[in-house]
Amino acid sequence: MRTLQQTRDVYEFMQVNQALKCFTVVAMCRALQVKRSAYYAYWRREHVRRPGREAADRVLKQKIRTLHADSHGTYGENRITFGVKLWYPHVGRWRVYGLMRQLQLKGRRLKKRWRTTVSNGRPHGIQDLVQREFRADQPRQLVVCDVTAMTLASGEAAYLAMVLDVHTRKVVGWDLATTQDARLTVNALKQAAARGPCEAMIVHADQGVQYTAIAFREHCREAGLRQSMSSVGDCYDNAMAESWFATLKKECIRGQRFASLGSLKDALEDYIGYYNADRFHSKLNYQT
Repeated sequence: MRTLQQTRDVYEFMQVNQALKCFTVVAMCRALQVKRSAYYAYWRREHVRRPGREAADRVLKQKIRTLHADSHGTYGENRITFGVKLWYPHVGRWRVYGLMRQLQLKGRRLKKRWRTTVSNGRPHGIQDLVQREFRADQPRQLVVCDVTAMTLASGEAAYLAMVLDVHTRKVVGWDLATTQDARLTVNALKQAAARGPCEAMIVHADQGVQYTAIAFREHCREAGLRQSMSSVGDCYDNAMAESWFATLKKECIRGQRFASLGSLKDALEDYIGYYNADRFHSKLNYQT
C-alpha cells in the first residue's frame, strides 16, 4: 500500500509536469508505483473539496478563538470540541485539534501542588461517611471541603478554603487569608450554610488541623451538620475537592503573579463566578 506522501509526491510532480508537458499521468503513476485512482482522488480533494473546506475552517477557527477566549484560555480540545458541536454537530475532535494547532491554542495543564494537610491522627473519632461515593440526590446534602496554598508576588503564602456542593458541582463557600487556621475554614462553611437550609448536611474533608480543630467541629455541631473525614494521607478519599483545586490552579492561578491578597481575591471571585455559571463540566456531560 502506498502512503499518502507518495500520492502527494505524484501530485506535486504533475504540477511541474503540466508546465513541462513531458509525462502523462499514467507514466508518472507507474514510475512512482501509485494507483491512478489514488492520484485522482487526491486531485479532487485539492481542487474540489479544499476551497469549501478552507472557507468552513475560517468559520470554525473564529468559533474556536471565541470559545478559548471565553474560557480564559483554559479549554483544551475536548471542551472546545463540545462547544463547537453545539453549532456544527458534524465537526469531529481531530479536526478541532488540527485547527487549534494551526492557531497555536491549547488548554492549561497542571503543576506540582503544595502540601497543606498536616494530620494529627483520628483522636476526634470522626469517621468517613462518604467512602469515595461522591454522589448526592439534591443540593446541600453533601459538600466537600479542602484548603490549598498559593504564592503572592512578594513570596508570601495565601491560603484558600472552599466548600463544593457535590450535587450541583458549584462552589458554595470560600475564604482567603494569609494564615491557615480554623477561622478560614469556618468562614467558608458559613457562606455555604447561608445559601439555604443545610440541616444534616454531610461536610466531608481531610484530616488537616483546620478541620479537626475544636472551633470547626463545634461550628458543625451547633449548625446541625454531620462531619465526615477521609483517612490519613489518601487523596482519593477527598478526590473531588483535590480535583477542583487542580482545575483552579490550572485555569486561573498558573502563570499569574498577584501583587496583593486583594488582587488574588478579585481573580478568584471572577473565576468562581465563571466556574459556577458558565464553564462546561465533563462530569455533567459538558453542561454548565
